Amino acid sequence: MKPSSTQISNNFLCSGSEWRMAIILRVAFGLLFSMSLFFQSNVQAAVVAGGMAKIDRNFMSTTNGYNDIEFSITITKEPGFNGHTYWGHRFFFKNGEGGHMGLQARTANERLLIFSVSKATGWKHTTASNCVFISHEGNGVQCWITYPWKAGVNYKLRVSATAPDQWSATITDTSSGVSTAVATIEVPVQWNGLSEQVTDFLEDYAQGAQARPSCQSVPSTSALFYPPRANSGTVAPLGSTPTTYGLCQGIAYSSCSNDGVCTASANHASSPEPVVSKKVMEVIGSRCMSSVWTLNFVPKNGDGNIPRAEGNIKYDVSDTDYAPLVTLPTEACKGVKIVLSSRTQKTVKLLLGNTNAGKDSIMLLNGDQFEFVFDPAIQKWKASKLPVR
Repeated sequence: MKPSSTQISNNFLCSGSEWRMAIILRVAFGLLFSMSLFFQSNVQAAVVAGGMAKIDRNFMSTTNGYNDIEFSITITKEPGFNGHTYWGHRFFFKNGEGGHMGLQARTANERLLIFSVSKATGWKHTTASNCVFISHEGNGVQCWITYPWKAGVNYKLRVSATAPDQWSATITDTSSGVSTAVATIEVPVQWNGLSEQVTDFLEDYAQGAQARPSCQSVPSTSALFYPPRANSGTVAPLGSTPTTYGLCQGIAYSSCSNDGVCTASANHASSPEPVVSKKVMEVIGSRCMSSVWTLNFVPKNGDGNIPRAEGNIKYDVSDTDYAPLVTLPTEACKGVKIVLSSRTQKTVKLLLGNTNAGKDSIMLLNGDQFEFVFDPAIQKWKASKLPVR
């Protein structure tokens, strides 16, 4: 029903004090509403990316667990300043808790190696390490050292039993062969050995004042996670399952080749494993047949990670198929040869950290052709026909 003019006028008949109070309440409500919008916008802008990509791997199950597990990683694109990036490896005890170890970037110049175990009881640190009891991650012990890791270099991170209740972490720079001890963490003796489940992961741990405005602002980075090995390298995992997850999984990527070499990245163009024929697939595995097969590969979608294979590899870089960064496999059968040819004007860097070339990298020029032969005795590729430049 339409109100009369008398009803309308009566609605606005109030005392001066009531009118002033109404104005004050409206102003106060407006301020509160504006402040709530301000805080909401700031809360929404703070993104804690956390874990983004991972590779779950499983070994054969054992009764008492494994005495050691060695992880292998090459960071192919570092995040730069204010990275707050963690390339980690998670492990578990057969009858106890779990832990993780890995490389971290905090700024362009601050680089660390972390070693942490939940519900641990103590530690024995080295002169270069720091260890503390932590109250997060289920309580436990965390140790770390400053470690100047480099992109393009393959590192092997090993956790091993030095006593029934003591587990030590070391890292080896495969380009120099230098191993560095991190610390020894003490755990209950009844935990036994390491279980068959391990996980490689990529994490952006920026939070608080360093939190990202959005997932798209997570620094671009990528890494290669190679198959871990247990019991002094004698046991390989049975399988590898790549996954993206978490709040920012939309900007993450994870994929594994047929032999378990996996890529994990964030805000960085990567590609799936090379598509190879059934004939080629038959020689990728435990057999060494380098004298039988030559496999042809080219970079795909900017991914320049040359896959490991049991045959010789011919790898061609051109203006249409190229990657800004080309890396060699970390291992191969004895005598396996890679012939790399460049027919491009693009800027392409070849990483040489796992070769005997004596340098970290070389820029490819149009017309270059390099040969590398794998020597298991030194776990490196022997380079030939490398120019001096």
